[in-house]
Amino acid sequence: MLKATQDVLNYFKESRQDYSVIKAYCRTIYLLGTQEDFQVIEAFFLENFQNSYTHALVNILIKSENPHNTAQLILDTCFENNLLKENAPKELLNLLGYFRYEPALPILEHYVFQENSYYINQSAVLGILYFDCSHLQDQIKQAIEECYGKNLFKEFMPALVAKLDDKTEILENLYTLGATICSTDCNGGIVLGFALSGAEGETYFRKVYADPYWELDSGATGSVYWTYMGFQHFGITFKKLYQELKNTQDPKIEKHLTRLILGFLRLKINLNLKSEMLPIQNNVSESFLSIYKRLYGWEDPNKSNNITDFAKKHDIDKKSYEYDLQKEAYELERLLGQKVQEEILLQNLKSENIH
Repeated sequence: MLKATQDVLNYFKESRQDYSVIKAYCRTIYLLGTQEDFQVIEAFFLENFQNSYTHALVNILIKSENPHNTAQLILDTCFENNLLKENAPKELLNLLGYFRYEPALPILEHYVFQENSYYINQSAVLGILYFDCSHLQDQIKQAIEECYGKNLFKEFMPALVAKLDDKTEILENLYTLGATICSTDCNGGIVLGFALSGAEGETYFRKVYADPYWELDSGATGSVYWTYMGFQHFGITFKKLYQELKNTQDPKIEKHLTRLILGFLRLKINLNLKSEMLPIQNNVSESFLSIYKRLYGWEDPNKSNNITDFAKKHDIDKKSYEYDLQKEAYELERLLGQKVQEEILLQNLKSENIH
């Protein structure tokens, strides 16, 4: 068993805990753990699921070698009368879908169509996306149509467009909604729906990500996260996006793409285990080194001509409420450099172990 596994269990016994510390332990366990570690974490979680911060352990449960057994244990322990018990992590709804555990489907249906709590509904939608949903065609269509004409609604309901057999008209209507009345605080589900709707959805996804109106570069609203997930799903690399930035002649789009790249870079650096439970395929394989050379490499010893120059250029016209783009670019350069060092170290350690 990893030392990190025992350490995190001991840490939970302390009178005060910090979520960042727990996430660091969980990242190590997720990446390096064995079934022994995962079973220990599962047992601890089921005994303590109502405690603060144990929701961070949910992401490790996806490593179970017997997912349906784990899913049933979760239903038996964390639910009562097909409802989440008090303080049970909402992420369990997403996990049950990830496990594709059919007995949990009625529970997910309830929380998708009847629940108004933002994060619970979001987790249920992400979970039900793993199922066929052919029996829910009318309900899904009606629920999405209820979003029309509103600037705020159940944000992730539009993502269910991906489960419709005939999605052409709905996709067009969702694009119109996002391009007109929908608040940019509420377009994450539309973007996710585009990403999960195959070639039809990809047309809309590529239309909106470079459109400043949609504000998909915003970390405050969460839109940048769902856009980044779509980029991974469609195999759009930093290389392609940076080339698009260099080719554009529109200053508004140039500023938007600069912010988008920096937002994506922060997400890339901060490994988010939550992403492992999403119904998204990661079709991008870019090393930290290749990204560093692409974004921060200098044209020659005396001229940078890289992402920091774009950031500096658009700091000049920033509004008072916008963050310092140049400062962000330099901070991410430092963090990315650390990731490059870590990447090279791990590659050499693996090489030594092979020999």
